[in-house]
Amino acid sequence: MINGGVHIPATVNDHDSFRLWAHSDRFPERGQFFFLNGKFWVDLSMETLIHNQIKSVISIVVGSIVLNEGLGTYLADRMMLTHVAARLSCEPGAMFVSNASLADGLVTLAKGD
Repeated sequence: MINGGVHIPATVNDHDSFRLWAHSDRFPERGQFFFLNGKFWVDLSMETLIHNQIKSVISIVVGSIVLNEGLGTYLADRMMLTHVAARLSCEPGAMFVSNASLADGLVTLAKGD
């Protein structure tokens, strides 16, 4: 239990168990949770105004370029990124998925989109 509000099950002890938890109904809707190569990070701090403004500008500019140039898909917050070989799972502030990486099978989309 963290700060009396977020419960991380004792069974979350490796990348596979983190991924199962992250895709369950018990995964928290608030907070940032990262797993990388055996390390587990939790950030429950509220996003600051300046961070949000910077993130918004980046999304507007990069998202517009991606859309206008037809380069692929720009994804904003709360999309899970997983790289099994690196034992990485997180929800970054944004991601870019190129059309080429999808076509070549380097990236796959799962669970809904």
